[in-house]
Formats: sequence, structure tokens, C-alpha cells
Amino acid sequence: MGYPGGHTHYVIGRDGQTYLILGEEFIAHHAGRSMWNGEKNINRVSIGIELVGYHNGDITAGQYKSVGLLIENLKNSYHLEDRAVLTHSQVAYKPGPFYRRGRKHCARNFDRKRAGLKPTWPYDPDVRAGSLQPDPVLSSIFYGTRTQTGAKYPSSVIQRDKTAWQIAGDKYNSPDTIYKLPGGSLISGNLINKKIGWDRIPVGTEVFIEQADFKESGL
Repeated sequence: MGYPGGHTHYVIGRDGQTYLILGEEFIAHHAGRSMWNGEKNINRVSIGIELVGYHNGDITAGQYKSVGLLIENLKNSYHLEDRAVLTHSQVAYKPGPFYRRGRKHCARNFDRKRAGLKPTWPYDPDVRAGSLQPDPVLSSIFYGTRTQTGAKYPSSVIQRDKTAWQIAGDKYNSPDTIYKLPGGSLISGNLINKKIGWDRIPVGTEVFIEQADFKESGL
């Protein structure tokens, strides 16, 4: 049964505390305008988990521990595989006047490994089906490719003779600039110095420059 409003089933605070907001028997409106693999409304077939924070900020160790435990319980209850766990930016899309423009960028900072999850799908099924436009940034973050349609995008990879500043200019330390380390971890520009230091960014790190205004990290 449905329930009006912008709700989610679970919220996990910065300290890792998990709160049940809406019973799983109700439909929460956490996914918004969404689709995945042909399903047109993810709200109807999913359980929503929101992590308190920002799309380009840091997810705390406590949040990763709690969300990992919660996901494991939900997987066992509903007999789900790891790839059934999707972030908001994998299912939500931006509307356009004549066509669907592509996925939103909310929760692109979620590190599956830290939540104890195996890799996600190898591709976006709705992009492959032509229902959505591809997004080179999200394609690289989630599926390991700059694009899914064969188009060419310039590679922005840190090398011994190519620094973050040379790639991103004055946006090198912006919260909307995302660094993807060789191991797959994602760090926003404003957290690089705190987490690893500018002089310790490993060769092979990819740099994604975005203008985004999303304010939530959700699954």
C-alpha cells in the first residue's frame, strides 16, 4: 500500500544509529522518478535506506557498518543478491521536455566494498536499452567504462607528469570534483587533503568534474 510524501523506510545517522521510519509493508517514495531494467517505478519494488549527509561528502565508518548489517538482513529476508542493492544515482533519472536526460548524481559517493557488497551490474540496462542518455561520469564510477554507447570521452587520469591541478584547474579541491582511486574508492576534492594528501594521490586516479546541487546520499 502507498503512503504519501517523500519518505524512506530506514535512516542511518552520522553516528551509525539506524532508525525505522516506515514499515516495509508500505511503499516509500524514496526513489522519486526512477526506473531500472524496465521497471518504471522503483518505489513499488524496493526498500529505501537514507544515509544522513551530502552526495559529495564523507560517509562515516559507523554508517558503513550499520548499512552493511541492515543490507545483509534485508538480503536474507527477501532472498536477494548483492547486485539487487542499487544507489539512488543508479535508478533515479532527470526528466526532459522530450526525452529522459539521464541519471541523477545522488549517492555516487557510496563505496560498495565498505558496506561489504560485491560489484554492481556491469552496465546500466536502461541506458543499453536506449531509454536513458548515458552519463560518462556515472558509467565510469559504477560500470568501469567512460560511456556505454561507443562515444569517445577524454581521459582525465592523474599521471606522474599530470597533476590534479592540471586536470581540474581551480576546481581541483571542489566538493563537486570526484577522485576515483585505482582501488575504486571515491573521494571528493574537498576531502583529498584530509584523507590522503595532495602529494600522495596515486597514479591512475581518475578525476571527474561536475556541477551538482544534490544534497542527499541514499540507496
